[in-house]
Amino acid sequence: MLLTAAAQTWKVGPGSCQAARGVVTHTATGRKLTYAALADKAATLPVPEKVTLKDPKDFKLIGTRPSDSTHRRR
Repeated sequence: MLLTAAAQTWKVGPGSCQAARGVVTHTATGRKLTYAALADKAATLPVPEKVTLKDPKDFKLIGTRPSDSTHRRR
């Protein structure tokens, strides 16, 4: 839904956008919006009945050990 919100904002197809590390990027132009900036718009979109899940080989965090820095108080 975040990808869709960004794509609608930029008037591009959602397939031309990528989400990673709290940011949605339009790969063709390099435009970026944070998840926080897209949250309100995404919340108004209908929830899809079917979603495509990431292939486990593409997981970045799931199945990894948290580093010490992720547990430090800020």
